[in-house]
Amino acid sequence: MKVRSPSMTNTLNSIPKTNNLHHAYLISHHKSHIQKQLSFKFVHTLLDLSKINHENHPDFLFLEPTKEKFGISLIRKIILYLSRKPYHSNRKVVLIHEAHILTIEAQNALLKTLEEPPENSILILTTNHQENILPTILSRCERLIFQKPSNKVEKSENYRKDSTFFEEIIEQNLTERFLWVFENYQNDNIQNILENWLCYNRKLLIDSVTNTYPIEKKLANKLFLNINNIQHTINLLKRNANPRLTLENTMLQFNELPRTYVHGIF
Repeated sequence: MKVRSPSMTNTLNSIPKTNNLHHAYLISHHKSHIQKQLSFKFVHTLLDLSKINHENHPDFLFLEPTKEKFGISLIRKIILYLSRKPYHSNRKVVLIHEAHILTIEAQNALLKTLEEPPENSILILTTNHQENILPTILSRCERLIFQKPSNKVEKSENYRKDSTFFEEIIEQNLTERFLWVFENYQNDNIQNILENWLCYNRKLLIDSVTNTYPIEKKLANKLFLNINNIQHTINLLKRNANPRLTLENTMLQFNELPRTYVHGIF
């Protein structure tokens, strides 16, 4: 499943309870250091920690390339690591930075792990070269394509209108949200609206990572949850899920964002 955009229901402690959590994610951004930062933010929410120290945390394994290509020995290390039960958290997380450097042999071995993922485990891959990763691996990952929207997209009338409406709808009560769903679930442009909401939330998150608009960690986690929620909705609609039920579930999951913050980005 993939969501491509120019640009993750409750609090940090609630993310393990969500029904939308996948066993594998692929995070992509055209700048390697930003996709690495985004990945660590995601790990923070998954493990419910204030700080990740990849050198000694027993439930988190961070792997990044050296001068040599990632080979089959790396996958054996991952399989052994995930075979052990979590120590501090209720899941184990493995992050492979620059996963496109994995050899074909290693990718084939990784595929077997993705097909039968160990219990209570999450694998995160980062790459800005998806073309160098086996399609069978890509198809088993929930893909988070983080890209800044172009100026043309940001300034478009529909983008501004949909972004403004997103600010309004997350402040509404469930009755008002469900009324909007009833009036719009048959709208031919509903996926375009969701794409603009996705673009907007990703821009807020990327701006926070790049310190354009520094925000609190708790708010960044809310953005991750909103992004994951919208992406999951788009994926379901593309697979012909019931649009009304899908959108109503989406409305149940949204996290409110402070208007003093969101209004400051334009």
